Amino acid sequence: TPRPTKILLLLRLIQDGLWDLGFVSFGGFRQKKDGPGKPRPSIEELAAKLAGFEDLLRELAPHLDRLDAYGRVLLGLERQGWTSLDLDRAGQAVDVPEHDASWFSIVAETEMRSRVSRITEKVLKPLVSFHPLVVFGNPGSLGLIRSYGFETFGGWCDEAYDEEPDPRRRFDLPYAEVARLCRLDDDALARMERD
Repeated sequence: TPRPTKILLLLRLIQDGLWDLGFVSFGGFRQKKDGPGKPRPSIEELAAKLAGFEDLLRELAPHLDRLDAYGRVLLGLERQGWTSLDLDRAGQAVDVPEHDASWFSIVAETEMRSRVSRITEKVLKPLVSFHPLVVFGNPGSLGLIRSYGFETFGGWCDEAYDEEPDPRRRFDLPYAEVARLCRLDDDALARMERD
């Protein structure tokens, strides 16, 4: 589902030239009136759902056509020989080699509110793959992950963003971490993986 926070994140990756540095999983926007998914939102509709992000949305608006043109990009589909998600087999384990070919994961949670609320299953994919992760979600998301007995990657990522109550600032802080990680050379990323 193209949730507002994820759309914002993907638009920022496109703007900054980071989209092509990794693997992106995005279900795309509804292509047919009665098709699956949600229709492409306007910048005004996104702004109504992301109060406080109006300036960034205006800046990113020119990239909405490019995001729409990418269409459905889901991890693991090509390897399975699928052209779309096979819901009959969706309950089976699906090999996602993209995790083995990348250094860290970005998780766009369902919402980015100003209060601790919840985490979803989205954080489990990188955790079970032993991937460092940067979470775009509610404050306290990393704390909730740790409360379930998982370790996060504070030694490699500045996780101070997790305590920031303001959603706009909490978007900018982890995004700065994503950009920093993307600038690291392979030796530094390999050290992070070993650690």
